[in-house]
Amino acid sequence: MSVPMPRVAAFAAAASFVPWGVGASLCAAVTPVGVTPYEGQTAAEARREAWASYAAEWFSPEALLLPVLTFLALVALQYVGWRANRWLIAAKNVLGYAGVLALVTLVQGIAAGDERPEDWVFFMLTLALLTLQLPACYLVSAAMAKPFETAAHGGVARGRV
Repeated sequence: MSVPMPRVAAFAAAASFVPWGVGASLCAAVTPVGVTPYEGQTAAEARREAWASYAAEWFSPEALLLPVLTFLALVALQYVGWRANRWLIAAKNVLGYAGVLALVTLVQGIAAGDERPEDWVFFMLTLALLTLQLPACYLVSAAMAKPFETAAHGGVARGRV
């Protein structure tokens, strides 16, 4: 492959951290919505508790494991197989992102002692779709895949400028 390693790393970073950031942003946008205080709790306390829960879910070391492992997986995927066009590259990256998300969720469920950790895998994949993480990964990958597409065709892009 004739794409330099810094370009591969930038591509993988964008395809892993941007979708994760999109998901975190959308969850942050809906976190204070619908927060109902418990009996004896003020609305401000309920919002603080909701934000603390949000921070624990998205910025804990376990949660930060997802974009870091996805970054490493996407760097490795750029050196494996089909680089025919940007859409296949994007599809490969979405499958990599979803695979890492599924694996991380499964391992966390097993470590937490859940009876059926595979249920959380499907829940998290659905959540990644609804919070636009998977579509963002696809779009970012397709937008940045031109050098990989060019490298696959011997330095000359086919069909488009």
